[in-house]
Amino acid sequence: MLVHLLLTTLLAQAPPTAPQPAGDPSEPKCTLEGQVVSAASGAPLKHATLRLQPVIQGATQPETRTAYTASTDAEGKFSMQHVAAGTYTLRADRAGYIGQNYGARSATMAGSRLKLDDGQSMKDLVFKLVPQAMIFGKVIDDDGEPVSGVRLQMQRWAFVNGKKQLRPGGNGNSQADGTFVIGNLTAGRYFLSADANPIRMGGVIEQEAGKTPMDGFLTTYYPNVLDVSSAAPIQVSAGAELRGVEIHLRRGRTYEVRGRVENTSGGPAPQGVNLILLPKTGDLTIFSARNTAFTQGKNLLFQFKNVLPGSYVLQTQYAQSTVTDPATGDATRTTQLTGRMEITVSDGNIENLVFPIGPGIEIAGHVITEGNPSPQPQSPAPQQSFSVSLRPPAQTVFFGPMPYGQASSEGNFRLHAVAPDIYEVSTFGNPDGTYVKAIRFAGQDVTGKTLDLTSGSGGDLEIVLSPNAADVSGVVRNENGEAVAGVSVQLFLGDELKQNHNTDQNGGFHFTSLAPGNYRIYAWEDIEPGMSQDPDFRKNFDGKSATVKLEEKGHESVEAKLIPKDAIETEAAKIR
Repeated sequence: MLVHLLLTTLLAQAPPTAPQPAGDPSEPKCTLEGQVVSAASGAPLKHATLRLQPVIQGATQPETRTAYTASTDAEGKFSMQHVAAGTYTLRADRAGYIGQNYGARSATMAGSRLKLDDGQSMKDLVFKLVPQAMIFGKVIDDDGEPVSGVRLQMQRWAFVNGKKQLRPGGNGNSQADGTFVIGNLTAGRYFLSADANPIRMGGVIEQEAGKTPMDGFLTTYYPNVLDVSSAAPIQVSAGAELRGVEIHLRRGRTYEVRGRVENTSGGPAPQGVNLILLPKTGDLTIFSARNTAFTQGKNLLFQFKNVLPGSYVLQTQYAQSTVTDPATGDATRTTQLTGRMEITVSDGNIENLVFPIGPGIEIAGHVITEGNPSPQPQSPAPQQSFSVSLRPPAQTVFFGPMPYGQASSEGNFRLHAVAPDIYEVSTFGNPDGTYVKAIRFAGQDVTGKTLDLTSGSGGDLEIVLSPNAADVSGVVRNENGEAVAGVSVQLFLGDELKQNHNTDQNGGFHFTSLAPGNYRIYAWEDIEPGMSQDPDFRKNFDGKSATVKLEEKGHESVEAKLIPKDAIETEAAKIR
């Protein structure tokens, strides 16, 4: 009894054990501290969310796969404790403001990578969030009546693979009284478009029963024109609220494309089928593509309404067929199906169109390492993250899943349901220290070329890796010789953009898994995504680029000069 009483007293007096952070407590952890404020007023922003995300690139295993989150207090301050060493990106988001990556010079930039060593402490990190801009307006028809259910899109000119295209910048829908609100807009020059043609779902087929052809609403640009070249631009300032914007929807004669889907594989009727109709040429915007659903039953019917005259591509966005065991009702096999057809709409409806879908082309592939005669790759071997995909050339319109295969530990992969078309071969997750030296299809060298599958014939795809990759590292400095963090560094081989990184907090960058060749490195202070891939634009800055010649197994180091934002804007204004 006395012993029990003594033990109870000692335990009651012992201090409580402090909770231990997850992971190995013997490893020194990192801390980050900072503040989030409004860029407009400088006022602290509480309830902002911070997310520290590990950088995972290719087959390189990150130091950690743990992401960390935190929120700001009443003074806008945040603190992240017990963070494992590694390379991260840090982002701040808050309702009513444009999200921002740490070190980013604009909302479209990725920002700086943060390299944290064991036990490192980073303090005084500051995010200055820009208030979102908003636009308030109304959609009306020719009679001044409100139109509900209209999809509205703020679009702006941007560059995709060096080509100028309209890209979405914000969207919304009109309500029952025709009013709409579009928020989360950054500053810029926009074009507002409206589309009253909803995505058709539910498998209901509509048919005109009257004698008079029906007019439909046409995609209309603010204030009431059908072509963006005649549209009135809307200039949006940071944090602005624009009100009273009225867009008048135009009507005109449109047509329909109707038909049925036919499974050419001879299997059961496919389930979960979805088609999409795309313009064959021209810029692709959110309103260019039109979806449709199907009736479920013996016949799979489809219908596209409000189609303007022109050339289109009809293709599967998703389709599969499942075989079931009649005894148990269990699914025994699921087959992915594909189809593609070009059509032209002129001055009438297209009816009774038969759209064939089937298993498509199947391509078996393997990855080998140079010098190894067998399909078994030698060290360094492709890891589970090594994958191969087929994608259409940059100028080709495509809207749907792309053929994709992930290599096994033996280096084998398979691409299913490949539609007859022309593709480029892309690889991802190359093992460290390797580069793609050759690509062969059906025994023919297609390295750096497109893969023509329009005949519908398959073949073996062989990816040859060399273990003798080169790498280049460096630092970006401004005209004062100071290292610059958070700027975009791009590596070009000829006119092909090979890699794109942002400098870390010390202004450093590192490109790996490179083939031999003569490269140029451009360091942009602030540039629109895709613009640098315009060769005519980029050549204005060749004199400010760094050049480097890489041999196999080469390890080079360079200093890149910062290309100032003002110089970029001067040349960009000429092509916008």
